[in-house]
Amino acid sequence: MHRNEVADILRGFGIIAVVAGHAGTDVGIKILPVYSYHMPLFFFISGIFYRDDRIESILHIAGKLMSRLMLPALAAVIVYDFLTLAIFHELGLPFGAPDLSLSVMLHTFLFGGYLAAAYWFIGAYIMIYVYFDVAHAWMHRTASRLIGSTATRSAFCVLYVGAAAVSIYAATLLYGGVQEQDRHIVVAAHKTEILLLRFLLGCGFYCLGSLFGRFQDRLPSSPALPIAVGAICFVIEGFIFSNYNVFFSTQIMSFPNFVTPIITSIFGIVIFYAISFAIAKSWAAKALAYIGQNSYAILLNHMFGFFLLNLLLVALGRIGLSDITGPYYRFKEYETFPLYILSGLAVSIAIPILLKKALHSLKGSISRIA
Repeated sequence: MHRNEVADILRGFGIIAVVAGHAGTDVGIKILPVYSYHMPLFFFISGIFYRDDRIESILHIAGKLMSRLMLPALAAVIVYDFLTLAIFHELGLPFGAPDLSLSVMLHTFLFGGYLAAAYWFIGAYIMIYVYFDVAHAWMHRTASRLIGSTATRSAFCVLYVGAAAVSIYAATLLYGGVQEQDRHIVVAAHKTEILLLRFLLGCGFYCLGSLFGRFQDRLPSSPALPIAVGAICFVIEGFIFSNYNVFFSTQIMSFPNFVTPIITSIFGIVIFYAISFAIAKSWAAKALAYIGQNSYAILLNHMFGFFLLNLLLVALGRIGLSDITGPYYRFKEYETFPLYILSGLAVSIAIPILLKKALHSLKGSISRIA
């Protein structure tokens, strides 16, 4: 099956934004800070490949999610937030403690863990994926018999996008913008609300992605129009970033206001799609597409890449083990964030390659013994 190269490039931009955000690059960025668009961008990209007229069995859906998402994620949680923390907790690492209880595992996939800090997206994505492939597919098929597929698709799109807007408005009414030191308080007090509102937000952008994916082939083959539209959005974004607070957290559904998160998310998607479309045949596109194709491995492993870099700095005597006060610790963050980004990407991509080689060697050894 032919891969969608533009979607791979767009996914590459998206996962780099995730890594960059965790590396602290939003500090000082005046235009397109990653916390103004990057998670809605990922929900949008995920929706590009959904088709509401494609029916799959629940067993097929469950098997696909388990093999492609849950098993690698569960293995990573055990290695990172249990085995790794167990070793370094014994050595005096001042954050976290190994715990494989069901409640902790569930919290990791709903709100994030330590080295598994980004795993909340996996839980959110699975809920949205299952909903659209089961409930929405059935509702679309039923409604299409009454009013036709085009009208049904349009009605659902309006409904989901409206629900996404309502989720942002409701979140601002509940607790508005949240300071970093208060995040755990908000999560503890509003777990159910966060899950519901995040689900609604994700559904809105997932639906927009599906609608775009259905009509993507009808866009002009020339990059002139996407670039022109992207440039206009970029200018408007610059004005918004200069005059308003645009930073928000999809993880805990914390927004500075109701309007700017919607605008910056949509404009961010348009801008990066225009860039992806424009560079699709260039040498840079191959690197970005490769990163995009490995985006799930990067999501799983990039915090461990940061951690390994910190351990290297410990070995070099630049920091002490006790200085690593949390999973987001960065040595001289304003100067070293490119190193953390590169470490997060390189380690993440290297891990599955090394695992495949190790498994291949193991199979070869077993076959020779047999």
